[in-house]
Amino acid sequence: MNLLVLGAGAWGTALAVQASHRHRVQLWARDPAHVQDMLSSRVNQRYLPGHVLPPSLTPTHAPVSELAQQAELVVLAVPMAALRSVLQEVAPVLADKPLAWLCKGFEAAAPSVAGAAVKQGLLGHEVQAQAAPGICAGVL
Repeated sequence: MNLLVLGAGAWGTALAVQASHRHRVQLWARDPAHVQDMLSSRVNQRYLPGHVLPPSLTPTHAPVSELAQQAELVVLAVPMAALRSVLQEVAPVLADKPLAWLCKGFEAAAPSVAGAAVKQGLLGHEVQAQAAPGICAGVL
């Protein structure tokens, strides 16, 4: 299976390393320099030092929309504050592909729509229902 893990922090990297023992995994980071460092050292020194990235795990900074099209499962390992924007970015290319997120906690504030009151404290499934209602998604 081809997996795409969006977010190369400690949690995303740890999940990607474990999944790469059985699957091909692309680990996306937003910082190109961070990706270059992981490619050259085969370690995520910034967030998970001392753990070697297996050969079946490829760090990348390619466009998320392109990577998501190639993946059979997309995992979002981004902070809760980024869940809404990343869901909106990947939803158009997911079609019938499953997506899971690792975010924990609450969204600080949902954006207001046409002057409506801003709702605070949304959980991940509530954010997903607003930002990308048509995708097959859930929490891990």
